[in-house]
Amino acid sequence: MRRPNCTHSEGHLFDANGQPATVVNAHDCDYVDARNALIPTAMRMATQAVGVERRSSGEWSRQFLAAMDELARKCGMVSPVQLLH
Repeated sequence: MRRPNCTHSEGHLFDANGQPATVVNAHDCDYVDARNALIPTAMRMATQAVGVERRSSGEWSRQFLAAMDELARKCGMVSPVQLLH
């Protein structure tokens, strides 16, 4: 559930005119925090898979996204069925 004092970028939505939009429960702050905590490990996994010299490549991005999904599944944050939808 979105916290009243949310500071996540996902929690600050704007309309087409750049005005703040009121959105109830735009996202789950606990989920965003848990997912963000996986980023350093996923970065290491991706760099290990493709090498430091290829960190700016599209392959690194693919490896990073795959690592994030793998870590999320291992943590019970998402099931393989959810990833298909």
